[in-house]
Amino acid sequence: MVVVGMGGAGKSVLARRLGAAWDLPVVHLDAVFWGPGWRPTPPEVWRGVVEGLAGGDRWVIEGDYPEVLDLILARAQLAVFLDIPRWVTLPRLLARPLRRRDRGRGDLPRGLRHVADRENLGWAWHWPQRHRPSIEDALIDFAAAGGEVAALTSTADVRRWLRAPWSGSGGRS
Repeated sequence: MVVVGMGGAGKSVLARRLGAAWDLPVVHLDAVFWGPGWRPTPPEVWRGVVEGLAGGDRWVIEGDYPEVLDLILARAQLAVFLDIPRWVTLPRLLARPLRRRDRGRGDLPRGLRHVADRENLGWAWHWPQRHRPSIEDALIDFAAAGGEVAALTSTADVRRWLRAPWSGSGGRS
């Protein structure tokens, strides 16, 4: 199972909940992609890393990395798209570095903390124009090939979906 959406949409929280509910390992792509000092994994290595992560039979992988979404979707049966509006996600991004409970969440490598700086907020502001179209295209192709897509556009949608979760494969990826 894959959980995608913009920063602040709730991907990490949802992935942890699904992993716990279905006893699935959870992979936070940010925790794998970013190294010490916010150094990214080189592009020539990144696809191979993700291929290895998606190679297992059962998992929840969450993150916003359109450049590797094809690899993940090729092994998934369900994609959850958190298409939450900016007016919800941006305040979450601003508040995230201030919350104590975010420490040790596992969605970032040890020693890194969420930051609400100009670069991250700019990325989030432009996400709908720059990243959403490629994610939507990938999800359309995924659904056409027989995958199931849950597109959730609000926190209420997420709550409703969690009360009646997808059960098509008993929790397989």
